[in-house]
Amino acid sequence: MKKVLTATMLSLCLTMTLGGCGGNASSGNGQESSSAVQQAAADETTEKKDTFTVAYRSEAANLDPHNNQSLTAFSLELLIYDRLVDKDSDGNIVPALATEWEEIDDTTIRFHLRDDAYFHNGEKVTAEDVKYTIERAETMPGSRAFMNSFDGEGTTVVDEYTVDIKLHTPFAPIFNYLASARGCVVCKSEMEKVGSDTYGRHPIGSGPLVFSSWTAGDSVVLTRNDNYWGEKTAYSKFVARFISEAPSRAIELETGGVDVAMHVASTDVARLEENPKVTVYNEPGYTKTMITLNQNTTPVFEDVRVREALYEALDIEGIVAAVYPNTAVPAYSTFSTKIPGYKQVGQDSYNPDHAKELLAEANWDSSVTLPLITSDLTDTVSICEIVRNMWEQVGVKVEIVTYDSATFNEKVTSGDYVLEIAAVAASSGDPDHALLEWKDENLGYKTPDNIKELIVEGNSTYDMEKRNEIYEELQELCWAYHAEIPIAYQNVIYGTGADVINMDTHPGNVPNFARAAFK
Repeated sequence: MKKVLTATMLSLCLTMTLGGCGGNASSGNGQESSSAVQQAAADETTEKKDTFTVAYRSEAANLDPHNNQSLTAFSLELLIYDRLVDKDSDGNIVPALATEWEEIDDTTIRFHLRDDAYFHNGEKVTAEDVKYTIERAETMPGSRAFMNSFDGEGTTVVDEYTVDIKLHTPFAPIFNYLASARGCVVCKSEMEKVGSDTYGRHPIGSGPLVFSSWTAGDSVVLTRNDNYWGEKTAYSKFVARFISEAPSRAIELETGGVDVAMHVASTDVARLEENPKVTVYNEPGYTKTMITLNQNTTPVFEDVRVREALYEALDIEGIVAAVYPNTAVPAYSTFSTKIPGYKQVGQDSYNPDHAKELLAEANWDSSVTLPLITSDLTDTVSICEIVRNMWEQVGVKVEIVTYDSATFNEKVTSGDYVLEIAAVAASSGDPDHALLEWKDENLGYKTPDNIKELIVEGNSTYDMEKRNEIYEELQELCWAYHAEIPIAYQNVIYGTGADVINMDTHPGNVPNFARAAFK
């Protein structure tokens, strides 16, 4: 086996090349309000813009890469932290903190680190920080399901700038995962000094932007790291604004209050496309909207007839047409059409009469009311209302319970729900990531042994053709098991000012804005 693997070889052999989820405000750093941000933007009209402002639809609970499930956090973490490897604009694996790497054996990769990378507190990034990060990522609640194939304890510091990352078993997605926000390298000494809670609200990374301030409920401000080892950002300040209402994000974009609006609503697309001051990106992505049936908290869901009945009672095509006009397609597999290895294994099965028969066979108690939880996002709330009406037609009563995004994510991660609906993005683009929920039974799935075994086989197989065959079989088995009700594969829809260039339209809604600039 040839030992030294270049980034190009790894992108072909070990990674899936890409197609294209409160707290107190920080103190002492000059917090900024939305009005201050807007005024600053107005003052720049005669000069080249030097502040890049993005409207996110939700606020993260923290910016600890191993302690949240927030797409907002993931995007900001890519700016604050570095990873061992990154992806270029074509999805190829490229060096970052690691300048080169070599395969010692099927479960050990040796990474050689650059010696000129510094954390924002002035400390050098070393192999000790990398080992600490892998150990922590494997065990923290927000990342353990994603990183549990990594062997933190077995990972070894060879010298100050060399580390051997160990895997429990051969793991084909290793570089995809290390290039994701979960692979962000944290500062060991700072984390041990201040603890996870403080670190998550005052993050210390080694990336191109430095955390400056956090105004709870409003914004996070980052500033350019002028001591960064790599390419500096084209702007000196980055402002993340939290605007939950999609119409408000669109208006802020049209009026110049923000440079990028994330998660543009389908109802706003046509209008924005007609605006010469706006550019709209509307592209297929990794996101799947689905309902999860928690078999751990609700024994009646262990009966496959109940799970299948709840699916057949829903007009999936009608739901998608009503909620996502021209911006999504019905979901007929357990992961998106953009994920390598995708296979359509389902079809439109709307049959409320048969659903009633299945429920009767399973002795369904129609007096029971099931809580269906969701976040306060417009599209998922709309789906909940449609689902409630359709299920009531077959004798299933539902109470909709809405939470803010941070609380909702905490409940889902801890398995504290009966039914939940969410849009899940396999942001790494790897099929193993797309099956993440099936790997962590705390999330509500009682995954059968045959599916578990195939998941392990799929993520430990380095040959891409063989991996695809495994994932095709997995999709068929998962569909027949009905642990979840897939509804839609959503497009990723970004709106930007017409003067924004180098936009990263990430299929998983986790763009890296470090390369963005103005014309």
